[in-house]
Amino acid sequence: MQQAKYVDIANWIAQKIHSGELLPGDRIWSEKELIAMFQVSRQTVREGIRLLVNKGLVESRQGSGSYVKSLQTKKAVANRVIGVVTTYSNHYIFPEIIGGIESVLSQNGYFMQLAFTKNKLEKEAQILSDMLEKGIEGFIIEPSKSGLPSANQNIYHFLLENKIPTIFINGYISDLEIPHVGMDDSLAGFLATRHLIENGHRDILGIFKFDDIQGRARYAGYLKALEQSEIPFRDQNVIWYSTESVPYLFERNSVKEALKNRTGVICYNDEVAWKCIQCSKEIGLSVPDNLSVVGIDNSEVSQNYGIPITSVSHPKEKLGIAAAKKLLGILGGEDMPGKTEEFTPFLVERSSVKQK
Repeated sequence: MQQAKYVDIANWIAQKIHSGELLPGDRIWSEKELIAMFQVSRQTVREGIRLLVNKGLVESRQGSGSYVKSLQTKKAVANRVIGVVTTYSNHYIFPEIIGGIESVLSQNGYFMQLAFTKNKLEKEAQILSDMLEKGIEGFIIEPSKSGLPSANQNIYHFLLENKIPTIFINGYISDLEIPHVGMDDSLAGFLATRHLIENGHRDILGIFKFDDIQGRARYAGYLKALEQSEIPFRDQNVIWYSTESVPYLFERNSVKEALKNRTGVICYNDEVAWKCIQCSKEIGLSVPDNLSVVGIDNSEVSQNYGIPITSVSHPKEKLGIAAAKKLLGILGGEDMPGKTEEFTPFLVERSSVKQK
């Protein structure tokens, strides 16, 4: 996805300011000069200048032009609003994560502006651009489609180059030096798989989400558990799905056949585990008598929807608290580029697994 032209203009001018080429009090290029330099409309130039004004880098003086502000005044004009961008909002583990973030921010005099992408990259770009225009002071972001190359690299580079404090939660983009707070997803996949192995299962199906980096990490843990127990890997024992295909995942005949011919299954998360149990009933299988099922995240879905599901814990509220504290540390002057904080998960045993 191509970055908006006004963001290019703002990014270029901000680089000149941070490099010292433009100093506090210097007049920046006129609208006419920027129009000629970037071959854009007057409105596009004005949007770029407005973005710089919102970030406290530039001030516009009527009839005179736009000037670089003193960087020391940036804190004084900060609006103390943090942008929190997650993939989903009102169910599963997200209310607890968001609650953890909000509790820390409010205790420290910050407000939270919340938005949800539904794991759509275009929606993510729109949200981040809108928040930048409003002068958000920092970001806590769960990146969309983190298992794939990001179409929004330019926006993230803009955040880095302009030193806008940013934290990734849950997922992350591996080639960006942005701190990340999450769970050790590889260990989560390992613990779920090892539990099935310890209960005598060797023909274990793995269902993983490929467009989020958590799914790839959980798959890596699955492989590690198989290897440690000297269980041969089989291609037909792994099913991949995407954000768009999840509503139809268990309508696929190949998935139904795979469930019929396995004794255990590790699912990407509890929602998939619950759908797996529903599908098993439809094809005449009993959980756990015929099929043992393990989920990941230890969400309310694992406890309140029929058969209690064995699941690997997710830190939820603790993750939100840690992310907010880390962001406030950066706002306070701490330097932590690319630093990762991962919580150690543990298994919560319930009724969905049976000794084979």
